[in-house]
Amino acid sequence: MISVDHLVPVSEYVETQISPIGEIASMALCMIIFVLIFQSSIRRTSDLKLILRSVVFCYIGAMLRLFQFVIMSSYPGSHMLIYVTRALYFLSIGSCLFLFSAYIRTPLRIADKTAFYQKTLTGTVGIIAVAADIIFSVLHTGFYITDDNYIHYTSWNPFYIFQCLALLIIMVLLNARRSLITAKIRWGIAGITIVPLILLVVQTLFGHAYWITFSEFIPILGAIFMFHTGAYDPETGAAKNDIFLSEVENYILSKKGFALLCGHIYNFSKWYKTSPEFCEAYTRFFKESAHRCVIFRLMNDRIVMLYSTEKDPGIVNEMRTVASSFTDSFHGLPLRYKLIGLESSPVMPDAESYIDLIKHTESKMPDNTSFRITSEDFSIFIRSRRILSELEDISKNGDLDDKRILAYCQPVYNTVKKRYDTAEILMRMHLDDIGMVFPDEFIPAAESSNLIHPLTLIIINKSCREMRRFLDEGYDITRFSINFSVQDFEIDGSLDEIIGIIRKYDLPFEKIAIELTESKIISSFKLLKPKIQYLNRRGIQFYLDDFGTGYSNFDRIMELPFQIIKFDRSLLIEAGKSDRNHYMVNTFAEMFRNLDYDVLFEGIEDEKNENDCIGMKASYLQGFKYSRPIPLNEICSFLTVENLDVKQ
Repeated sequence: MISVDHLVPVSEYVETQISPIGEIASMALCMIIFVLIFQSSIRRTSDLKLILRSVVFCYIGAMLRLFQFVIMSSYPGSHMLIYVTRALYFLSIGSCLFLFSAYIRTPLRIADKTAFYQKTLTGTVGIIAVAADIIFSVLHTGFYITDDNYIHYTSWNPFYIFQCLALLIIMVLLNARRSLITAKIRWGIAGITIVPLILLVVQTLFGHAYWITFSEFIPILGAIFMFHTGAYDPETGAAKNDIFLSEVENYILSKKGFALLCGHIYNFSKWYKTSPEFCEAYTRFFKESAHRCVIFRLMNDRIVMLYSTEKDPGIVNEMRTVASSFTDSFHGLPLRYKLIGLESSPVMPDAESYIDLIKHTESKMPDNTSFRITSEDFSIFIRSRRILSELEDISKNGDLDDKRILAYCQPVYNTVKKRYDTAEILMRMHLDDIGMVFPDEFIPAAESSNLIHPLTLIIINKSCREMRRFLDEGYDITRFSINFSVQDFEIDGSLDEIIGIIRKYDLPFEKIAIELTESKIISSFKLLKPKIQYLNRRGIQFYLDDFGTGYSNFDRIMELPFQIIKFDRSLLIEAGKSDRNHYMVNTFAEMFRNLDYDVLFEGIEDEKNENDCIGMKASYLQGFKYSRPIPLNEICSFLTVENLDVKQ
């Protein structure tokens, strides 16, 4: 170790105190940071802009230090230029440190008043340090150059003290805010602060100053990596998606148990930025919960707490208490939220599946409620995920004969002809490892994922193929009706696909009918009307399905070319309750008959139902009295043979 005061030639000072390699490396790293940030999709927040300004000052400082090296090496007599360059260098590095100190208020979750004091203290000390260094040069007690080109300097100049003090202030604040910061963020900030502090002390003790600029770059790089690459959310102090996935995967691989509590607060960012009461409530809840778990901010609006059931075995029983703490913290604020608790399960294959499970569960919950996921819910979710995977594969393959989609039907009795001559086509799904899957399970999943249209094309293809076979074999069959989704009409070219399949089997268009539910027609009327008219002009008929289950809009119904109105079973049930109800349902049926519609009653289960509907002059009847859904190829047992020669 060397003495405090030094008097050396300029050439020796340059060799021992300034490293052009270190400054060039710092400049290169600053440029790389800018390139990576501006070529990436990192959101340009105010905090990121603040940290980027500190990168700019770090780059300027390194450039000034390099310029100082060139001046001292080539023009040692340019004393005033050396003094000015030195002062500007310290101002640049000081500004860099000041901006980083101001930036750190967000991840440390420091209140505005405290942040103001912190910035004021740091800025004041920095200005004093630079001013003191200049004064010491003037008084020849610190850094100065003699007439014969010798440099006097001390190991501990005021600016080094300022650097250490600014970093120590951050450490003090970090300790004071430790209860409000997750452990990983706390240790991360501590690391990016302690390392440059140690570097400053060590290089000063050993009599050189090679890494002053680089020591300022370390915390900047650490902050960008921690808070602007998807790892941590500086706004709330919570870890983000990537860390969540990593943590959960580690639990799964090590076969260790964990528990999750997810609070979905709608418009979280807006509340956090505009409501001091919300920020205070969040801070209060965070302070009470952070010491027992890791807190994540997922998908922007969700706060998820991850607990280790090995380290904290009682947490599962305390989930209700934690949930109460969540709701109590935000009591009185007009929030929309959903709260979900769960314990890990071996049936869940990966971390992503837990995020999917949370979203799946939320979709079925009303606002401002909580739900505890059970082992049965896990099984249902895994089953639904498996079904969705198959639906995606069916859509991707585009095979109109896909064996996983089965065509079933329910025969329809014609009360005029007194025989079966039509049928409603029903879709089923069969998977080897699951078995039969019914429409109420896979149709909503297909519609919510925009995968319903490939299924519709498959069922049309299979229906048309069977229709062609039945006609060739001489069976008397008027039509098959097929249920459609609004999504089938939203896809470009869908109408041509439907027409193309019917033509492929050389069928008259009137042999195929499309069923649309009343509610879907009203909500998508402008979309449906021209497309329904287009298909109807070619001969395809239309059924209005489930009439009576919604708020009927007769104006809309009359504008569309329906041929058959299907009365929902609920109307049949109501008609049986009283003479008044019977009169009302009969009036509806008579009205449609007078307007040249055929009326079909669904849900016929016994002879009484049948007689009631025949009494209301129903044209068609459908229900379990006649048949439960059967495979489409079995419908021939209900049909009559029109041409015996063909059949034989």
